[in-house]
Amino acid sequence: MNVDQIRDYFEDFTLGEPYEYTHWKTGITERGVHTYRGWPGVIELLENGKPREFEGLGSVETIESVGGEGEGDHMHLILRITFPDGTEKLYKKNGRWVSYNGAYWEYGDFFEVQPVQEVVTKYKKVK
Repeated sequence: MNVDQIRDYFEDFTLGEPYEYTHWKTGITERGVHTYRGWPGVIELLENGKPREFEGLGSVETIESVGGEGEGDHMHLILRITFPDGTEKLYKKNGRWVSYNGAYWEYGDFFEVQPVQEVVTKYKKVK
């Protein structure tokens, strides 16, 4: 799959997973189906940091998560996708944090990346 096909896969993604919850105080059990849709659903499924299988795509895991509440408006994720043939590729998904409404993943770019080491100079206070 090329990057556009993968982006479209995630944008059109829908998954319903059954859940069961028993209230700690009342003991009443609630059952239902939680539906994951589009980028927000994909990101929610990947929140635990463990690889997750996506039918027709392969195994996907988050290897870097930057931004969110208290860190300005920029957010991004680096995803590792292991395709069924064993090929691994890295992709970056940009998002935006809006203080009054949380994460917006639908509007950020999605593209393939590769790791690059850079030398950075920082300046520290002299004692």
